[in-house]
Amino acid sequence: MAFDCSSEQRLLRDALSSFLADTYDPEARRKIVESSGGWSPDIWRRMATDLGILGLGFSPDWGGVGGDGLDQIPVMEAMGQALVVEPYLETVILCGSLLRSSDSLLARQLAVAVTEGQANLALGHLEGCGFRPYHIQATAQRLARGGWRLTGRKSVVIGASWASHLLVVARIDGNDFDRDGLGLFVIDIGTPGLELAAYPTIDGRRACDITFALDVTDEAFLVEGAADALDLALDGATAGLCAEAVGVMRRILGETHAYLSERRQFGVPLATFQALQHQVADMLVALELSSGQAYAAANGLDATARERACAISAAKAFVGQAAHRMGQAAVQLHGGMGMTDELIIGHLFKRAIVIEAQFGSSDYHLNRYRMLKADARGRLH
Repeated sequence: MAFDCSSEQRLLRDALSSFLADTYDPEARRKIVESSGGWSPDIWRRMATDLGILGLGFSPDWGGVGGDGLDQIPVMEAMGQALVVEPYLETVILCGSLLRSSDSLLARQLAVAVTEGQANLALGHLEGCGFRPYHIQATAQRLARGGWRLTGRKSVVIGASWASHLLVVARIDGNDFDRDGLGLFVIDIGTPGLELAAYPTIDGRRACDITFALDVTDEAFLVEGAADALDLALDGATAGLCAEAVGVMRRILGETHAYLSERRQFGVPLATFQALQHQVADMLVALELSSGQAYAAANGLDATARERACAISAAKAFVGQAAHRMGQAAVQLHGGMGMTDELIIGHLFKRAIVIEAQFGSSDYHLNRYRMLKADARGRLH
């Protein structure tokens, strides 16, 4: 099956690519990453006001412009090519899906704030090491006077130090690995009892380990029985991540081809050496196959839960591994210069490494795919 952008998606991709070319060259990105905040609130606002992409996926009633997972592909590809660190994936795709699963007034208000560039969100759901979406020990206890008492901790919350609000998964009842009994809550970043320990990640972003012992109102309770909503959100974010990986790979291939064409040895460009041509050809094949997998994943988001999970895991297992291997090959072809801060290729490789691990490694998704295919009941994870 062939996949390609529609005319509207191409226009969106070209507009975003032009915007990023003007505002997000490697030197500008370096300054953003090394700044005290580690991101650019100005670029975030301009993504809302100049481009309108923060409204992608939200209905007009919620301040958005509509769209689906396929419409996110050109956006995430462009962001992957530019190595954008602003939390579009975390806020618009991941947390946006969770907001849309709620019918509360607060969810709608947060969505409108996101589309206007006035809010950004981060999801706290993982606890400890590894990708175990339902290993939830954080608890939510209903208070006699109304509201909830939230207690627990979350690990590696990407973008939490930039967030205005956190979405937190907590256990209302059940055991530590039970899909049932989960709730989704909103915590304002300034709430007393919330502590964030921020640190940089290897790909130039920021993450936090968070602990909390605090009270929230009943209005902060967004979703009861949140497992299905969490499944859909994580699958949607993983599809977006695959598209971002394609953008990273496209930039890796372009940078590598340019380097081999310019670098000379024995009086001729390295690009004329047949062995190196074979490596570049393998990279191109991996890129095109990964692009098809990213489209297949996004196209599967509207399928049944089991079919969706199969499409997502098949794509992530392939694309994550392909991006990692392409990054390794590019660094090898650049020699020792490949891992210096001066060349963008090392930064691309670091992002590829993180993408391979984020939302479940290639091994995790390969195992999930096998279990889904073998289990007629379609139990996830």
